Amino acid sequence: MLNEKNIPNPSKYKLLKGMNVNNSFVNKSRGYWNKTTVKRILKNRMYIGDMVQHVYEKLNYKSKKQ
Repeated sequence: MLNEKNIPNPSKYKLLKGMNVNNSFVNKSRGYWNKTTVKRILKNRMYIGDMVQHVYEKLNYKSKKQ
């Protein structure tokens, strides 16, 4: 449905807005949505309005491991 309505996918949207995109497929693609992108967005808690904090914690202040 997103493809039928010509809504650009996130990478194509960033490209249209002049943002830097680190995706080698953006220039080759036509901005089509795929099921992986939609699934990833729907599983992201920030998109439904949840306040997400402390996703990563450091084991120790001396260590860089998370």
